[in-house]
Amino acid sequence: GSVYNLIASIYHRQGNYKEALEHYTNAKSLFEKINRKSSVASVLTNISQVYMYTGDFERAGEVLIKALELAKDTGNRFLVAAILNNLSMVQMQEARYEEALKNAEESLKIVTNLGNKHAAIHILINIGRLYLNLDKSEQALKSLKQALDLSRDIEYKWGIATSMGNIGFAHIKEKDYEKAEEYLADSIEISRQLGDRYGVASALKPFAEIMIHKKEYQRALNILEEALEIFESLNNKIGAASVRVGLASVHFIIEEWKKVREILQEIVEEDIKEMDVEDVVKCALMRLVVDGEDVLNKILQKERIKSTKEIVFAFDVREYIQKKDREILERLKNQSREFDNPFYYKIIEKLSSV
Repeated sequence: GSVYNLIASIYHRQGNYKEALEHYTNAKSLFEKINRKSSVASVLTNISQVYMYTGDFERAGEVLIKALELAKDTGNRFLVAAILNNLSMVQMQEARYEEALKNAEESLKIVTNLGNKHAAIHILINIGRLYLNLDKSEQALKSLKQALDLSRDIEYKWGIATSMGNIGFAHIKEKDYEKAEEYLADSIEISRQLGDRYGVASALKPFAEIMIHKKEYQRALNILEEALEIFESLNNKIGAASVRVGLASVHFIIEEWKKVREILQEIVEEDIKEMDVEDVVKCALMRLVVDGEDVLNKILQKERIKSTKEIVFAFDVREYIQKKDREILERLKNQSREFDNPFYYKIIEKLSSV
């Protein structure tokens, strides 16, 4: 079992998820035969990470619930903490942010008491991401900077790169593009040195957002094409779909409507369900404005998505298209100024010309 688990972890690090899953499954079967609950729970946790990296969050969650029950039976506190952290990451993808935060904080408490700095770094990064999703960038930066300081203390390069990437994204949220570019460039460089292709692709997408803000559209497209190539090679469907939305939105800004249509057709509905809210909104808006295809109710009115300013904007766009009311257009113009994003300005420009 241990040998299969070790081989699986090598495939996992290389991004060969199919082989990793096969070997983890073999390891689990062997550990189950000798009733090693702690080892089964540990392997299940690894299996859940493979599902997360390939964007299958539903299966990841199911596996983690089983792993948590086993880990609690064994009294292995560190394993319980690791599973709680992974569970919170799944819940974050499902927009269950409050539940996710509760599990992550419980996990952090356990590993802090155990004195495990590596685990604390992973959990602090997760907490930072959760606060970003809750639009609490100040609290996000506090957690992420703690993770960065700890990573530097123990010279943990993955922690440094991942903390920096998320700090960069937090600065984008705060519209501090100069700082964001600095952090993301460093994150990408370290991830490349480590051979962490997932880390590179994850930082490239927000890096492209900075290029869009700077109106360097060709550079943004080149960056997104690289991110897409990586996600596809890793078989990460959600990552690839999210990058496709980014590519379509750049082509939308530069008015290449045919290209927008082509890219949107490549995004399947199953992947849309797992994307973050802003990507879902952009996808729906482009379909609505470019093709007159109204998919707002279909992809936005779901239990997992709470009302956000992006969703309010999307439904106001639809209302304007239906009613051509100048008052609605003025409201949309004010909203787009708040976003301060070329994509939303282009939506207004397109509506104004109709």
